[in-house]
Amino acid sequence: MEKDLSPDIIRSSLLIIGLTGYADGGGVVSHSIDYLIKHLQCRKVGTINGDSFIDYTLNRPIVTIRNGIAKTFQPGKYQVLLSENREVLIINGPEPNLKWRLFIDMLLKIAENAGIKSIYTIGGFIDHVEEPKVSYVLPDESLKRCFQLEFLSPIEYRGPSSIYTLMLKRAHKKGFRAISLWVHVPYLIHVLLPQLGWIDYWSSFTLLSALKRITNLEINLKDAEELCRKFKDSLEVIKHFAEQKTLSDSLGSSLKYIF
Repeated sequence: MEKDLSPDIIRSSLLIIGLTGYADGGGVVSHSIDYLIKHLQCRKVGTINGDSFIDYTLNRPIVTIRNGIAKTFQPGKYQVLLSENREVLIINGPEPNLKWRLFIDMLLKIAENAGIKSIYTIGGFIDHVEEPKVSYVLPDESLKRCFQLEFLSPIEYRGPSSIYTLMLKRAHKKGFRAISLWVHVPYLIHVLLPQLGWIDYWSSFTLLSALKRITNLEINLKDAEELCRKFKDSLEVIKHFAEQKTLSDSLGSSLKYIF
């Protein structure tokens, strides 16, 4: 830990965790966390060194080279940010490749020191759905009464796990209310993202809206809604060309085999 995150420095009621990589389908976690940081006017209160948790052969550090001179070398880090009203703590960075339990316990210690009651993890995954929707995962049946779940669907899944599931289980054992919110990113949109700007703003807006509703978070989603509207307009244009079978002619031969 590069800064002392003692109770005197931070005191919040809820923690939002957004990790990129496996859980960042459609770029929704990256964008949603950036949006929250900006619109909640968060400031950085600490960082976690990633050397113990990141395999740099899989997640390369970022280097800046100018005129043949290595100017900067940025290894992976995790940011800990506090909202202006001190009600929300945010932790973001890449999903760890190593030592999941140690990483989770470090995050839960931060949450404990900050007086956190509820933990929300956010993610996105590619699914065969017509439009984005948000589902949830809980570590225990007893927590269903702790969250407003009537507008969400429970996830049915068996397969490779993100770190979030283990995080939920360990958080519950330590007495936290914890839930994972997952937005289903439509497969068609995922395929078209290179033409739409790489970030699925529709799925991101859907996720942010669900997060706002379940947490009663006071955050203005007007900008997110506008990005969503423009994104959907662009999507309709591309769909139109595809239906007319003129997409490859209009946008280049490299797109002939998308559909």
